[in-house]
Amino acid sequence: MNMKRMILAVLLAAAGCLARSLAVHGQTGAEAGAARNDCTLTYANFGKAFTEKYCLRCHTSSKHNWFTRRGAPKRVDFDTYEGIQKRSERVRALAAAAAKMPKGRPKPTEEERRQLGAWIACGLPQ
Repeated sequence: MNMKRMILAVLLAAAGCLARSLAVHGQTGAEAGAARNDCTLTYANFGKAFTEKYCLRCHTSSKHNWFTRRGAPKRVDFDTYEGIQKRSERVRALAAAAAKMPKGRPKPTEEERRQLGAWIACGLPQ
């Protein structure tokens, strides 16, 4: 195998690994690029309002039983930044990459879900 073919094979393998990694993490190449470009989102200008609107009807420390939490597990609370940060990958998987959360209405728009994913991908800036 000549050098050009070997380099091409290595580059194609690396691209395949990157695409598979992004797919495993629920992002296409375009979504990952958008996430990197959207690091203006912060807890103060996006995360807090999103959480209050869509998450706290179930995931709050002020609700103590399964019925009032609408099935949300105990101690999976998003009424603090730290609570969101602790479970950010699960939030990304269920609410940003997939439309599994929240249960009930209102539901986030596709744009809000994209923003949630971007905010998490940026490391949840405060």
